[in-house]
Parts: sequence; C-alpha cells; structure tokens
Amino acid sequence: MSAFYKREHLSLAQVAAALGVHITTVWRWTKYGVRGRRLPTIPVGGRRYVLTRHLEQFLAPDPPQSATPDRNTRADAAGCILDSLGVHDRTASRPSTHGGPQIASDNRPPPTAVL
Repeated sequence: MSAFYKREHLSLAQVAAALGVHITTVWRWTKYGVRGRRLPTIPVGGRRYVLTRHLEQFLAPDPPQSATPDRNTRADAAGCILDSLGVHDRTASRPSTHGGPQIASDNRPPPTAVL
C-alpha cells in the first residue's frame, strides 16, 4: 500500500505549523525550492500533500561545501575543455545588445538625430 494511504503525509498547512513558518513559505519551497532543493508534493483533489519522508529529506543538512567544486573551479575546467576544442571566447567581439550607443568599428562618429 502506498505511503499516502498509510497517513504518512501532511498538508502544507500542517508542515507550516510544524516548522513554525508561514504556509506561503512552504508553498514557495514546493514551487521554487530553496538552496537548490524543492519540496516534492502529491496533488490530491486540488490540494497538495507532502510525504513525511520527503520532508525529512528536504530538511536534511547540506553536504559539506568541500565536497562540491566551487564555481571558479568549474568555470576554469570548462574553459580548459573549450580551449582544447579550439573554441575561443568571442564575447569581446560581439555587439552590445543592451540598446545603448554602439561604437562603430571603422571609427566613424555615431549618427546624429535630425530634429
């Protein structure tokens, strides 16, 4: 028999009350997550429930930071791979897309508005 029918589930309001947070906070955890984790839910008749084992997994502490590579290390590794494939950074030669004034590559002055 499924864990849901064994009453091993909580409504979002029950989770919020048990943790001392607002129900909107719990809903946000289910919708968007926090710290790279989402709280899984089960929809039943237009309501959402959380299995107690999923809540325990969600609340478990994060692994130590040393176990996961930091962003700079991953970026350096990706750069080495791209270099080995002959792919070079071309972002400096791309035109700006932010809508600001563009600098012409042949040293012409920017166009002036005619009023």
